[in-house]
Amino acid sequence: DGAIGPTGATGADGAIGPTGATGATGADGAIGPTGATGATGATGADGAIGPTGATGATGADGAIGPTGATGATGATGADGAIGPTGATGADGAIGPTGATGATGPTGATGATGADGAIGPTGATGATGADGAIGPTGATGATGATGADGAIGPTGATGATGATGATGATGALSTASLSTYSATETVAAGGEIPFDINAEINGTDILHTAGSTDIIINEPGIYLATYNGATTSTATVFPATNTISLALDGTALAGASSTRTFNSATDSFEQSLSRVFTVSTAPQTLSVLSSDGATFTDATLNVIKLADSATP
Repeated sequence: DGAIGPTGATGADGAIGPTGATGATGADGAIGPTGATGATGATGADGAIGPTGATGATGADGAIGPTGATGATGATGADGAIGPTGATGADGAIGPTGATGATGPTGATGATGADGAIGPTGATGATGADGAIGPTGATGATGATGADGAIGPTGATGATGATGATGATGALSTASLSTYSATETVAAGGEIPFDINAEINGTDILHTAGSTDIIINEPGIYLATYNGATTSTATVFPATNTISLALDGTALAGASSTRTFNSATDSFEQSLSRVFTVSTAPQTLSVLSSDGATFTDATLNVIKLADSATP
């Protein structure tokens, strides 16, 4: 082969080929530094005026200013109309009595007066001599019975009579209840609850532990006794508290105990005992407290003494 000749002149550009597919978006470049702060823009137009706010509270009155100088005296006003005539005044005191006038001439003789009253009876004359005794009169009727004479002294005591035969033995009641609480606090006017039933015999007297009510289920004669220590929960002293046995909410007469407490640390034993009759059953027995108090070792015993109030 011969030597390669010199490169020929560059040919004209060929036609532009079709655009290639768009490449994938490159990753974001790093954030450039913050540019310098631009110039402050022109002030915007004022916004619309907002609604008027609620009126504020009226301020306190200012101090009273000093009294002004007294003004000049005004001209005298015209006379007012004449008022109505006043009430007539009280009569004046009676003047002194005038001098006695001269004696007048003697008058004509008057008519004869009426007869005077009869004078007193003269003294009784001397008693005449006794006349002869007359014949005996007929026997008069029997007089009324005289009043009873005074009661004579009591006679000597007679000999003791023979001992009567022994009566039949009565039936013994078996109904009874004993209940108590270690510590209970009661509001004024409240009733004492009893937590523990120590003993219940029969069904005539019943109680639910924790309740204030002792239920009497049968008519009869009963004996109730209460004992316990009381401490007042009052806030003002001295304070008085009365506890009472009550039947259906009504205190039984003669079954109350009242104590006066001088401080919150005072503690007193209070006891009650009362025989009472239940005519209709059931009825509720309870222990009332007139004031707020705490009761310690409060015990209530109820025994049925008889089935009826009549023999």
